[in-house]
Formats: sequence, C-alpha cells, structure tokens
Amino acid sequence: MTLFRLVRRAIAARKRAALQLGIALLAVGVAAGVRWIADRGVNGTPFVTFVPVVMLAAIFLDWPYAALAAIASVAAVVGLFGDYARLQATFSNYSLWGAFVFIAAFMIVTGHILRQAFIELDAQSEKIRGFNTELQHRTRNTLQIVRALAARAMRSTDPVEFYHSLSGRLDAMAKANELLSPHVLQTCNLADLIDVAVQPFPAWAIQASGQHCVIAGEPGMQLMMALHELGTNAVKYGALSSERGRVAISWHASEDAIAITWEEHGGPLVTPPSKPGLGSRMLVPGGAFRAVDLDYRPEGLVCRLTVASTAQ
Repeated sequence: MTLFRLVRRAIAARKRAALQLGIALLAVGVAAGVRWIADRGVNGTPFVTFVPVVMLAAIFLDWPYAALAAIASVAAVVGLFGDYARLQATFSNYSLWGAFVFIAAFMIVTGHILRQAFIELDAQSEKIRGFNTELQHRTRNTLQIVRALAARAMRSTDPVEFYHSLSGRLDAMAKANELLSPHVLQTCNLADLIDVAVQPFPAWAIQASGQHCVIAGEPGMQLMMALHELGTNAVKYGALSSERGRVAISWHASEDAIAITWEEHGGPLVTPPSKPGLGSRMLVPGGAFRAVDLDYRPEGLVCRLTVASTAQ
C-alpha cells in the first residue's frame, strides 16, 4: 500500500470522540513543548508552532476537535507564554492574533471539506467494489440459470419450440437484469418489481399476491437482488428445479415497511446448506432489510423479509 493511500485512509477513517479529543490535546501539548524549548516565550511569534497543529487537526479530525485544538492553542499561548502575550498592545500584536484566528478558521473549514470529500470517495469506492463483486456473482448465476433453462426447454422435441422457449426466457432474464442496474430503479409498484424479478424463472410455477404498495429505489434494488438470488437457488436446488415445484410470493405493507414471504413447495427435499455462499450476503439483515428469516423446511424453503418501503 502506497503512502498516499495510507494518508487517505487516515483522513477518511471515522474515529471515536475520545480518540479525537486525546489526539487534539496531545498535539497542542507537543506544540507548546516545542515552543517552550525554542524561546521560553521571550522571542519569536506566539503561534508559530501551533499553526501546523491546527492544520493537521483540521485534516485528520472532525471540525469540532480541530476547533478545540485552535482554542487550546490560544489557551496555551496565554497561559504558558503570558509575558509575551501580554506585551503592550501594539498594532503588530493585534495583527498576530487576528491572523491566527483567520488562518485557523480557514484551515478548519477547508479541512472539513477535504475530509468529507475523502469520506465520500471511499464510500463510492466501496460501493463500486460491491457492484463488481455482485456482477461477477450474477454472471456465474446467469450461466447456471441458462443451463437450467436450456435443460428444461430441451424436453421439447421440436427444435423451433425449443428455440422460442429458450429465447423468451433469456429475454425475460435480460429485462430483469436491466432493472437490477444500480441507477435505473427509482420508485415502482411492488407487484411490478416482483413480476420483473421472477421473469427469468418459470412463470407458471410462481404465484404472487399482495396489496398495492410502492417501494423506493434503494430498498427496491436490494429486494430485486434478493428475489433474483432466491429464484436462482430455487432453479438450481429448490422447487423450480422440479416440474411439480411451486413458489408462492406474498406481501403485506405497513406504514413504513413491507413484510414479504417467499415459500417453496413440491420440490426436492430441502436441507440447510453446510456453509453460506456468496449470494447469501444479500439475504441477511442490513441496509433496507430490517429482518431476514430463512426457514429450511424439508418440504421447501420459506424466506421472510421485512424491507423498508422508503430509502434509508
């Protein structure tokens, strides 16, 4: 890791209040010690060692602690170097105090803006890494779904019927993947979202029912990914891997949340997985998901999701 990345991480890192307070006071103490060793407060300028402290505090700490470092610097100048600070009031002396206040305020504001920019850049980088990971996972899932759809379509002996069956399912999958794009979905009807999410899977085997409600973009995106994952697993291992298998999706909306149930039956015997896969990270509480319950019943998986109906 380069020095630049280390510094960037240090700037963007969220620090506890006690740690920031300790760093600010320690830095002011070091600056006061250096100033005392240099001239015992007799010569030089009163803030020469404190300006760098305020600058670094403004960059690496939250603005209240940078402001605290500036105030502590003034207190140190008055308390430790009182003989110099209480010299006769001259224009030069007032200018030094005014310059320090102006410079400190400028550095605190600039440092706060810089920290926020680094924090936002780190958040965007993390989001991009997550999207890349999800893209790789979804690509693998898509290939497995295509194999499963092709295997089901091949049961027809008519090549033309096989082509149309497979082509239609691939078109539906492409539409669902378009809605899974992170910048497309804003708000939509929950029934429409679920309908598109399950299009890549056998429609005759899936029944969806629930009241009319609208879901916001970010919760809807997370729900789309979860339904896509549940459908993928159902095609590979669960109810949708069998001709007799069925999936029932139902939901109920409250004031600010939606309870959604995915229930499989008629498929092969279900056993809990020995270890969670990459896709299971979309089926855990977090983000828009307030609660997630996976019940691996022998007769079929039941997944209960409680999702926020508005952006978090």
